[in-house]
Amino acid sequence: MKVQAIRQAFSEGHITVEEVIAFCRSAGVDVAEATVRTQVSRLRKAAGLSGQRRTRVTSGASGLAEVSTRQAESVESALAFAGVVRTDALDVSTAEAIQRLLEALEHLLNSREFRAQLIVHDLAHFRTVGGQVPALPGWYVICDADDLPLYVGTANDLNGRLNTDSGSRDNFRNTKRQSDPQRNFLKAFHTCGHIASLHAVMVTEGALRSSLGMSVPLTARDRQSVEKVISIFRARLFRLQVRVVRLWP
Repeated sequence: MKVQAIRQAFSEGHITVEEVIAFCRSAGVDVAEATVRTQVSRLRKAAGLSGQRRTRVTSGASGLAEVSTRQAESVESALAFAGVVRTDALDVSTAEAIQRLLEALEHLLNSREFRAQLIVHDLAHFRTVGGQVPALPGWYVICDADDLPLYVGTANDLNGRLNTDSGSRDNFRNTKRQSDPQRNFLKAFHTCGHIASLHAVMVTEGALRSSLGMSVPLTARDRQSVEKVISIFRARLFRLQVRVVRLWP
């Protein structure tokens, strides 16, 4: 209730802490100054108004109207994305759209059209057994011998990400590196024998767009969003059975 009142005040052009407090209290909503200050700061930042004072124009009514319109458009844009996942061509705005995406991903991942065994070459780089994989944008899931998904990644070039010594961003041969990404842990665990076998299951962007009936290409933000969706739902997408372990009598 309080946050909604603050957002309503902000959307109507009350962009200072004092103005928002006055608006809320006039509407019968008692708000703490600290809460208002935090929410207003977030809304101002989202609207591109951070560090700016409210503009006062003395050149007449037309000037005031111009500033007011620009401010309203900026605020409206900021509020439109509050609590909404940011994507471009990809639609994840409704339960139905998310379900369509999951069904398409589940079908493509389990069809195993593009699947390759992975080895670790020279202790540092992945190589695919049996030749190259598609040099196309898409996503890959690294799994163990039991098809347990261990890692989800996206790539502008799947072959360049999984089958090259020079295109890797993992930096595993750099002796001055301070930390390692997850992929390096997988390489090390495989090399020492803890993970006996690794393979990659791939989905190309073209195949996903075709399944979803999309005619426009995905942006980098869309590809990253698909990667997150696969990571969140990977147990479901790989049809894993949930095992309940009882930890107490």
